Amino acid sequence: MAAEMRALVTYTTFLVLLVNVQARSYYQRDDYASTYEDDEQQNSLSPVASEGTGVRKNSNVLMKDFVKITSSTEGVIKVKQGDTIELECTAVGSFTPSVDWYKGEIPVTHGEDNNYITKFGVTRMVVRYIEDCAQQKHEGTYTCQAVSGSASMASPPVTVLVSEKMSPRMLRNGAECKQDQKLARITRYSPVVMHTMGTDAKLLCRARGFPRPYVYWTDKNGNVLDTAAGSRYKILDSGDLIIRNLRWPDMGVYMCVAENSVGKDIISTFLYPMLDD
Repeated sequence: MAAEMRALVTYTTFLVLLVNVQARSYYQRDDYASTYEDDEQQNSLSPVASEGTGVRKNSNVLMKDFVKITSSTEGVIKVKQGDTIELECTAVGSFTPSVDWYKGEIPVTHGEDNNYITKFGVTRMVVRYIEDCAQQKHEGTYTCQAVSGSASMASPPVTVLVSEKMSPRMLRNGAECKQDQKLARITRYSPVVMHTMGTDAKLLCRARGFPRPYVYWTDKNGNVLDTAAGSRYKILDSGDLIIRNLRWPDMGVYMCVAENSVGKDIISTFLYPMLDD
């Protein structure tokens, strides 16, 4: 019981950090006592926080699938041809939710990661859809969709209107979208991650730009992480950071930097190690 109470305390403390997480469930292994605030069940994608029927667990904790989109671009966006379109969506979910932007039913962002090597956790995810050279084909209705296990949610729609007028950049390029240099931008990351100690944690950082951005991470003390052979840190080709065998002292803020010859983008991730007992 003492171990279960410690898990409950750390879980509750972490949820306070997430803010505005309304649809959540916590279960003790024996009595299945729920403490979630929003009991409304959702069976399809909708603009309401959703709890699924699925339950995932480790040795002492059962956690019900949940996901909530806390903010997203909405309304109507009007741009000229050649302008930049940028849509942003933030979601919180159990484990690592899958979050992507869709134009109609077609995904325009592609996040392949879901529930990475974790026994118990919560992640806040930010996904940006960026189109550097708007054209008529980009006009339409977009929604952000978030899924975690059996739970799902969709954002209110955002309508993108592309006028027939051309931006100054488009006029300079002879009414064509040319491969100009593009500022390094981070398009997918996790501002807050709760992960089980003893497992490998993944902190997301996906970047785009031209030339292709160079991505590196710094620790909570501002030092560039050592990713040499034998280190507990590894940066994947995608830019994501792997921290092997997560420990309590690993808690803190990590910074991802994406940089190219045009400029750089920086995001932070707060990592909170969770008990496994």
